Amino acid sequence: MKALTRTVRHGTSDCVVHVGIGVLNRLGDLTEGYPSRFVVVAKKVMDLFGDAVSKALPGIDPIVIADDEREKGLAAIDMIVSALLERGARRDATVIVIGGGVTGDTAGFAAAIYLRGVRLVHVPTTLLAQCDSSIGGKVAVNHRLGKNLIGAFHPPAQVISDVAMLQTLPRREVLSGMYEALKSGVIGDARLFELTESEVGAVLERDPETLLELVTRSVEVKARVVEADEREVDVRRLLNYGHTLGHGIEAALDYAGMSHGEAVCWGMIGADAVAVRRGLLDSSVSERIERALLSYRPEAIPASVDRAAIIGAAMRDKKFTSSAMVMALPREIGRCDVVEVTASDLEHGAEAMLEASAVYAA
Repeated sequence: MKALTRTVRHGTSDCVVHVGIGVLNRLGDLTEGYPSRFVVVAKKVMDLFGDAVSKALPGIDPIVIADDEREKGLAAIDMIVSALLERGARRDATVIVIGGGVTGDTAGFAAAIYLRGVRLVHVPTTLLAQCDSSIGGKVAVNHRLGKNLIGAFHPPAQVISDVAMLQTLPRREVLSGMYEALKSGVIGDARLFELTESEVGAVLERDPETLLELVTRSVEVKARVVEADEREVDVRRLLNYGHTLGHGIEAALDYAGMSHGEAVCWGMIGADAVAVRRGLLDSSVSERIERALLSYRPEAIPASVDRAAIIGAAMRDKKFTSSAMVMALPREIGRCDVVEVTASDLEHGAEAMLEASAVYAA
């Protein structure tokens, strides 16, 4: 599989996505045309790759933040904005964000609001961020009542994804990203889905070529959707397959004990149950998707989770309007639709998801 350089065309700007093995070494060259560079990096990434970052961007004093979902809030934004002000960042600044999805969301939102918006470059370091969250320009932090409720659209100028950095990921973080890759396969690339089905061993061994194909195919799916709908008015909501109920799980657990990808995994199973109930998806296809998901051995949903809290958080989904609740529901592998749903559908999906988890954990 070859490295990828792909321009994602937004309505207001373009983003160049670089995916390859060893591209972190080109970080300085790829951003040298920007006059004023500032780095925000996750602490654990700095511990692992600090020397490489310093070599690529010599003389830049990084802003180091925690990469923790429970700290993904407005207090973190205040810290980043204060650090940029103290370092003298002006309107021509470029914020280079190095880390996983939490870091990208948090520092990306800070870049979106700092002096009404400065240039952003993402250097995603997790499989989930490389496959999904770094592409498309959505940045946000959490509110106590729900996930990613405070945010903006702020497309990056570049995304620089070095698949070699995934070698250091803990197994659970690799798997968290796999659920998002599998999601991308279901919504828009049957070959990608088949790859997630057949290459479980290669993924767990972090085979670079396998990971490179997973990331590049996921990027292509997301890029096509984002180019068709930058502001999440219509088809971009397909990317939220599994996320309505998944975000409900995360909020009910207070963002602790389960990764984002694991929550989305169970959310996909719940969404599939809704799709079967509505006559959109054949039950055999739903079972196939569930088998693929569970082959990566996600953590089960804790038995103590409050079912009502999941549904309550899901009902506050930011994709809902005052007149309609919608979910991305699959019709077949490689094709999903955005469908209006009812509170009864959400309850059915949550119940099916919790039942599947209980059977899996037994």
